[in-house]
Amino acid sequence: MPTRVMATGTSFIPELQAAGVMETASILIEFPSGVVVTMEADRFASYGYDQRCEVFGTEGMAQVNNPSRSAFTLANNGGYQTDVLQHSFPERFAEAYGVEIDAFLRVVAKEQEPRVTRDDVNFSAAVAEAGRLSAVNGCVVTPRLNTATDEFEFFTANGEQLAAVEEAEPMAGAVAV
Repeated sequence: MPTRVMATGTSFIPELQAAGVMETASILIEFPSGVVVTMEADRFASYGYDQRCEVFGTEGMAQVNNPSRSAFTLANNGGYQTDVLQHSFPERFAEAYGVEIDAFLRVVAKEQEPRVTRDDVNFSAAVAEAGRLSAVNGCVVTPRLNTATDEFEFFTANGEQLAAVEEAEPMAGAVAV
């Protein structure tokens, strides 16, 4: 569990501001081992929806970059130019979604155990909520698991407990499944 979570974000679009949605956000997550994770997100980029992942350390580095619509690259004395980015997550990750669906069906058929556990999901949700609380309250947040209730609690650096979102309201027009 992270020892500290710090985040900030903003929105320049009035409709997103009114809905409490941050279109640009940054988060720093510090773990007891000393590992520090940084993430940035921005809903709008002139060159296409941008998402990347990079992990680096003393033993090497791994990256997942934004895939272009084609493998075309032009290199000349002006630098490198590539095709525009693939537009959306379904377009970029069609193969990965297929693998996820196949794995889900194998779990339902009891042919394999789920790769992601309930604890994994709860951990991710707790880190995301700590980031949201940090950005909204403008403070460092420490998430802690209350072992008596099996619920996560969130605290500021001076020990003040912050209230987490109980349950999100469904979006207007959302369809229940």
